[in-house]
Amino acid sequence: MSNPSAVTGRRALVELVTAVRSLEPLHAAGVVLKATRRWPTPPGGLTTPRLLRLLSEHTGVPVEIGVPGGRFEPLAAAVLDGALAHPDLPGMSEAAASRALTDATPVRLADTIVTGEGLRLPGYSQGDDSRPTVVIVTACGMPVQLTADWSRELSGDRRVVTWETRTLFGEPVSRRRFDELAHGVAEQVADLMAVLDHYEVSSAHLMGMCGGAVIAAMAAAGHPDRIGSLSLWHGDFSGTVSTTTRHQGDLRALLNMAAAGRDDASAIQDSLLSTTLTTLPVDVAHLVIQPYLSKEAFYRYSVLTGATMNTDLGPWLPRIGQPCLVVTSTDDSTAHPAGSRQIADRIERARLHVADHGDHLSVFRPHRGLRSLLTDFLDRHHPVDGLQE
Repeated sequence: MSNPSAVTGRRALVELVTAVRSLEPLHAAGVVLKATRRWPTPPGGLTTPRLLRLLSEHTGVPVEIGVPGGRFEPLAAAVLDGALAHPDLPGMSEAAASRALTDATPVRLADTIVTGEGLRLPGYSQGDDSRPTVVIVTACGMPVQLTADWSRELSGDRRVVTWETRTLFGEPVSRRRFDELAHGVAEQVADLMAVLDHYEVSSAHLMGMCGGAVIAAMAAAGHPDRIGSLSLWHGDFSGTVSTTTRHQGDLRALLNMAAAGRDDASAIQDSLLSTTLTTLPVDVAHLVIQPYLSKEAFYRYSVLTGATMNTDLGPWLPRIGQPCLVVTSTDDSTAHPAGSRQIADRIERARLHVADHGDHLSVFRPHRGLRSLLTDFLDRHHPVDGLQE
């Protein structure tokens, strides 16, 4: 019979490895990863410094005990301390921890997806590939870890596919090559279709989140033979709708200025990052700020995200004939809920769901209500058993 404490201890180590992997971009940007949490060590138990040394050896990412300073070290410390808070970690022996770390495989390895332009994108697939496919289309520049909870929840009875944004993740792309390419929504839709082709998906449900909702909507309109249904979650439709929040207006203006050139982006990056850091929840801040970690990344992010914020979906919306779920909340102060209402009004088979509460980033934390909302919609329009209503 397995030891319940040992099982939960192994799970805690998997979560700890996942936390460290999510901090790799910060480490690559020169941030020292420091944890502050220490625990009283029981007889035969593992000390915090020794566990972190084992963790560093396993992941190749150095982690230490220390006092965080500067702008980014406190973000890393919050993530590490949260993972170290699991009550079963202090009681583990070094041998048990070493074995568990050897077996820990919490991070999905990326597949390489080659686009028609020759770009090599990181792609991810989770779940049984014989099941109906959900493609997560997240906002430009956001890492795969941000939607990991949705992937885990949905992959029990479906296949979940996603990818990371061109030129910001995966194989490095030179400045010259970036400047030679177009990076509009049409090109990002083409990336999505390359993902479907790579994984041999004949029909999928698209789950468009934030700015990714624009990409999902255009893909559904342009490829009705490949997209069976779609859902648009807290979409940023700044280029299409008449009502936006102050945040949307300010961000759109700043990204348009930053996209004008690298010097402009460099001048804007630091102040926008400072503002962004004051508004982000601790558990996702280290993920959301990844496009801000270098001046070149921020310039590319401005070009790519600016494209989704400036695109007018007006000509495309009447062409969306698939079932469509549009989700927002009354108190989303980032992407105005009226925008989602206006989009739903213009899609023939749209169903609008307006939650009483839910900030913009809550969509990335699938609580039971959100999970049921999507799975009920999928069961009706993209069912596992193939019997569509």
